[in-house]
Amino acid sequence: MSQAIALEKDIKKQLKQAGYKMTPQRQATVAVLCANQTTFLTAEKIFMLAKAISQDIGLATVYRTLEILVGCQIVTKSASNEAGIIRYQLAHAHQLLLVCKNCGRVIDLDNETWQSITQQIQQQVGFKIQTAQADLEIEGLCANCLKQRQTKILT
Repeated sequence: MSQAIALEKDIKKQLKQAGYKMTPQRQATVAVLCANQTTFLTAEKIFMLAKAISQDIGLATVYRTLEILVGCQIVTKSASNEAGIIRYQLAHAHQLLLVCKNCGRVIDLDNETWQSITQQIQQQVGFKIQTAQADLEIEGLCANCLKQRQTKILT
């Protein structure tokens, strides 16, 4: 059984425990999220991908499903940059996000990077992190926006 299918079954179980049925439209939304586990997606992008799975799905249904999934802590919701673009992703144990303040790109660093940072904190400061309750979002400029900005300065 693939990881995505196992994850879908787990989500179905969580929704059932919370009192929700797994409708074909919810199934399509969950399938898209499971297939894109490491990517933050807008509701509109999820809708476009889910439409290929279930023709009967509407954008409002995707938004309602996402709010249910956020409420059940299955999905995280993140607003990025001043434009307030909202993106969704399956919840993870820890997330270290780099958010570009210019274009809104979100880079989700992997667990290895998180462990490396916690080790550096322990080595440099002498503080051993035992548990982390929150995700960490760092805002700045992505490589593309930084390059564009430097090109403008040179011209």
